[in-house]
Amino acid sequence: MTLEQIHRNFGQTWAINPPLSLFYYESGDSATFYWMQNQNFTPSFLSPQPSPTQISQTQTTCGITSNNQSAWTVAQRTCYYDVAVTNDMSFGRTSLTAGDEVLAIAVDSRNPPVFNSGLQLTINAAPSTLVTLDFSAVSAYTLGVLYTLLSGPNNCTFDNQTALFTWQAPSTPDNDTA
Repeated sequence: MTLEQIHRNFGQTWAINPPLSLFYYESGDSATFYWMQNQNFTPSFLSPQPSPTQISQTQTTCGITSNNQSAWTVAQRTCYYDVAVTNDMSFGRTSLTAGDEVLAIAVDSRNPPVFNSGLQLTINAAPSTLVTLDFSAVSAYTLGVLYTLLSGPNNCTFDNQTALFTWQAPSTPDNDTA
């Protein structure tokens, strides 16, 4: 499917339908105006190219080693496009870095941390009992696991580095829960 087919067969279907619009428009503004803007707009369906004198530098900046564009990563294609459009190598490097980070996040998200499934959800602690819980997780990306206690009982502590939670149950029950 070409870029133009994607635009016409998919992109334009997202245009605001004036009679069905739920937006509030200020005086002089209307859904019909925006619908007409969408109908009248035709994007460029050509892929921009850097100037012939910059192709080699652009490929180096974007970490591209192959002339086969289908072998480029999304981050490399984005970098190449951004340099071609802006003529700014620094901007291209920034988009390459951002694209690589997005890819790393997506890959990391496929392997979320695994917590101890045997950890009790509730504990009935006797008065004055010291409660210690280990919330540490196992992950392929152990250094990337961040621990944060969102809420806890009065006088509890939580170590964000070790994921150890401690709490001294009060000497008289006050119905505090963790």
